[in-house]
Amino acid sequence: MSAAADPGPIIQVYEIQDAQQAQLCIDLGIEHIGGVLLDADHAFEPTVRAAIKAVQGAGLKYSLIPLFSDLDLICRAVEFHQPNIVHYCEAVADEGGLSSNARALAAVQGAVRHRFPHIAQMRAVPVACPGQSHRLDSLAVARLFEEVSDYFITDTWLMDRGEHAQPVSGFVGITGQVCDWEVVQRLVASTRVPVIVAGGLDASNASAALKATGAAGIDSCTRTNEMDSNGQPVRFRKCPRRLGDFVRACRG
Repeated sequence: MSAAADPGPIIQVYEIQDAQQAQLCIDLGIEHIGGVLLDADHAFEPTVRAAIKAVQGAGLKYSLIPLFSDLDLICRAVEFHQPNIVHYCEAVADEGGLSSNARALAAVQGAVRHRFPHIAQMRAVPVACPGQSHRLDSLAVARLFEEVSDYFITDTWLMDRGEHAQPVSGFVGITGQVCDWEVVQRLVASTRVPVIVAGGLDASNASAALKATGAAGIDSCTRTNEMDSNGQPVRFRKCPRRLGDFVRACRG
């Protein structure tokens, strides 16, 4: 009997907030299609729910980031949207070690997992840029969240700017900068949890990131977006060409 074909890496993209943008990803067969609940006032956004229904109707998975940490509100939002994955990306570590609320956030994640056992849980593990990884114990974050996580996503943390100067204050992600792939590789080798590598990825470096890290999946957000007249990425708007090139590079 011949061996089963390699399914390739999980391909994941953010920020897909409506059914039209979701269809672009569906047509490319992207396995994980993600969106964001921007704050408590947008916890029940109907356009996001429509995107989720479109993705799930195509037999794919939708990953939802709540940019709030209140357990009751997260549970009500998850009940309303019924995503396939809940993705948590709070800042849980810095140069001084684990943050003071890291264990409380792990408890919140565990409570959501218990309440919704059919929905997977993804935790962002912050990883510094190359040359700065000695200043951040990313693997300590993974150890704390391993028992309550079905996926890890390693995303870039800007060490010299502090928590409140990240692109979204207090949260990891959308920096458009590459993280230290050696740290990602060490995490892949040390955990049973599938790891998705993120941070400054597009068609130009997707293959290299997968080869260097051995990650189970790969993620792109800002570098597959449309660009404005100043060359800056436009949030929530994918560029079909950039996105298609990224997918082909990941599968190539």
